[in-house]
Amino acid sequence: MSLSHMGTVAKIVAASMGVEVVFDASADTASTDGTRITIPTSLIGNGDARTAILMRGFIAHEGVGHIRHTDMPTWSAFVQDASPLGKSILNIIEDIRIERLACRVYPGIKRILNETVETLKPEGFFDLPAKPHPAGVVTGLLLNCLRAEELGQPLDPILARAMAFKVFGESLRDDILNIARLGSRGSSTAEAVATTKAILTLLGDVANPVANPKPQLAQSAESKDGQAGEEDSGSEGKQAAGTSQRQSQKQSKSAAQALTASAKECGPSGLEEITQEAMGNSVSAGQDLEEMQRSIVAEPVQGWRPSARSTGISRTLSRKLEDMLQSRVDEEDFSVRGGGRLDSRRVSRTKLLDLEVFEREGEEAPGLDTAVFVLVDKSSSMSSTLGSSYETKEAVALDVISALGDALARFDGRGVSFAVEGFSHAMTAYKPFSAPWRGTRACLGHYCALGGTDFCSACFTAIGEIAKRPEKRKVILVLTDGDVGEISLVASIQKTTVAHGIETRVVFLGINPEDGRYMATQGGFARYGVANKAEDVPKAVFAALEDMF
Repeated sequence: MSLSHMGTVAKIVAASMGVEVVFDASADTASTDGTRITIPTSLIGNGDARTAILMRGFIAHEGVGHIRHTDMPTWSAFVQDASPLGKSILNIIEDIRIERLACRVYPGIKRILNETVETLKPEGFFDLPAKPHPAGVVTGLLLNCLRAEELGQPLDPILARAMAFKVFGESLRDDILNIARLGSRGSSTAEAVATTKAILTLLGDVANPVANPKPQLAQSAESKDGQAGEEDSGSEGKQAAGTSQRQSQKQSKSAAQALTASAKECGPSGLEEITQEAMGNSVSAGQDLEEMQRSIVAEPVQGWRPSARSTGISRTLSRKLEDMLQSRVDEEDFSVRGGGRLDSRRVSRTKLLDLEVFEREGEEAPGLDTAVFVLVDKSSSMSSTLGSSYETKEAVALDVISALGDALARFDGRGVSFAVEGFSHAMTAYKPFSAPWRGTRACLGHYCALGGTDFCSACFTAIGEIAKRPEKRKVILVLTDGDVGEISLVASIQKTTVAHGIETRVVFLGINPEDGRYMATQGGFARYGVANKAEDVPKAVFAALEDMF
């Protein structure tokens, strides 16, 4: 069964939420420092659909929740010296508080978090054992009740409430819940800390009660009408007093045990630690994949132009691409205007086969709405010639990139945005998405063929960048003359990107067509083309670009 690549899931989800994710081989657990999420490389192997849900939930909770809404200095100041129970209570209250705020800002987060809790529930992470420790009763009560009542998540708090009643009694149970709600509904981490301290103080008061020689319950047991039976009533009062005293002693003992509990006795509390444990149980071994270092070319090379030997290729490619793009724009424009009223001012255009003779007030064509991330291989083998021609793969590739850029730039502002980067052991940005083509085209003059072809890491890095784009369609176009790497890893990444609306298309330069077909089909690329002669490059590029727009 094909699996999702968890590192790719993390990059795509984090990028779509505007959160930075870094992968660290030395990290033991996933965490956040208040500005970015760190994920151990042990969690970027393959996982099933369940694990992908957990990864999405973890990033939503940490990124949209803690990074945006938790005051880390205030949090750290408390947990530095807090007891295990204090840390657990704050974890629960602050988690509910930041998730509630996150759902207000990003309503879609609610569904992601609900799916995460629903996935974790059958695995027993929210269950209470038959004989839980008093500290586990407190955390189980808060975890189940607040998530169900405050966030509407699919948990049933009845068992937790019943267990808390047996251990602490109704009054203390309800007091703990009411205080916790003040923090979970608060607007700051400081409020969550204050309510955590209030609960600990409450338990401390119960654990060390002030002696009362005359229990109220014994006095109220006297007969109201003053008639016979006072002796019996006194006996009942003594029994009630004894029962009340035993209950108070039990509650006092339970509160004291809770306050001195170990972290293990407190049980799970934070959603992040629960999802990490669940993911760690099912993710396969991490694969050799990491983000590439990236640099941006600061200045163009003055006077740089594409190779004169390949100008014809550039012209042909640019013309065909422009025709394809323009036909798509015309088709979408006409599909909107075709249902409107006839515009007499445009009728004369029909002689020129211009179909834009209708108009519809207040509407515009939807545009292409496509982001294209162009990756060009700059490994040392690109300096060799293409087939039997005297032109190098490097020169041909740069002509292709130049032609693509010229054509795509004509539609800048009409729904097409693009970036161009080279890759080998690291990545070099010649044109970022935000930069104009006219000012960056000559940056290609800095291209230098050197190093090996790390296709997977380059795509992995590009995925994180293009996932940030607002365009509906997202395409990575790669020009390479090398092997794409471990085919199972490539297929896993491609399966994941396609599920999130990102497709990869490849142009192979100077390789065996059968090798190209194998890598493309087994790797799961959307389209591909192979060119072993310079004159075949336009055809190969269009084979890869087919149906892109």
